[in-house]
Amino acid sequence: MSRIRIDVDVLDATIEQMVTLCDALNDELKAVQSLTKDLRNYWDGAAVEAFETATTLWIRDAKASITELNRLKIAATTTRNNWTKAFDADTAMWG
Repeated sequence: MSRIRIDVDVLDATIEQMVTLCDALNDELKAVQSLTKDLRNYWDGAAVEAFETATTLWIRDAKASITELNRLKIAATTTRNNWTKAFDADTAMWG
């Protein structure tokens, strides 16, 4: 009997949280891009340039976070599927 235990329900809930967080980050990213696209029409000089620099960095990092969270979600989903298949095969073989 394996000493490894995976709570599939907890893993499923975690995967769902990752999906929800990715969706929320994507929504925030779109909102920031929408709010800042016309900034030069209202501000000028150092203020707009500093804000655009900060926004550019935030957008870059948000995209990187979304990418890595998606990778983690894929890994968790693969783990869940592999574990379930192994458990089912073990149960079929050993009862």
